[in-house]
Amino acid sequence: DWLQVQAKNGDQEALATLRAREAQQSQSRNTVGGEQARRTGPVPGLKPDNITKAGTIIYRVGSTAIRDDGELLNVSRGAGDHGVEAALRMAMYRYGERITVNGSDEFKERVAQVAAAARLDVSFDDAALDQRRQQLMNDAAAREKLAEAAVPGKTPEFTQAQASRAGAFREDALSERDAAASRPI
Repeated sequence: DWLQVQAKNGDQEALATLRAREAQQSQSRNTVGGEQARRTGPVPGLKPDNITKAGTIIYRVGSTAIRDDGELLNVSRGAGDHGVEAALRMAMYRYGERITVNGSDEFKERVAQVAAAARLDVSFDDAALDQRRQQLMNDAAAREKLAEAAVPGKTPEFTQAQASRAGAFREDALSERDAAASRPI
């Protein structure tokens, strides 16, 4: 490519353009990573599907490909829930419980949903994404308590927030006028 030739010949503007292009492409990828890797190399329990000449380790989980380039875990578009969960668990193994997620809004939403459904002990650098994960986990806990409350003899305790989410403080009775109007004549 012409820009590569120019950069090799010392053209700093061409080099900056190449780097900007790469940075822009990496931002559009669906990735999970972290601040600093605590562990490197292959993830125990997962067998690499392939290792490229550049040293990128490719894992397959169902129809999902996860490319580990040593810096980030690139998750294939259209990844299934099992693939997203595997990528999150790999990131937790490598980077700890605080994870950085980049990619499309749909990918980020799926990451929050999968993390909540799997009850992963993880938090996200993106405050809005982490808040969404917490909301999903709280909603799931409230649903579980409602299901438990339906069992005869069970009396689960609800926090005020759980009770509110379950609709306990929502007034949906008829007004006096509507009640009077609905009486048979």
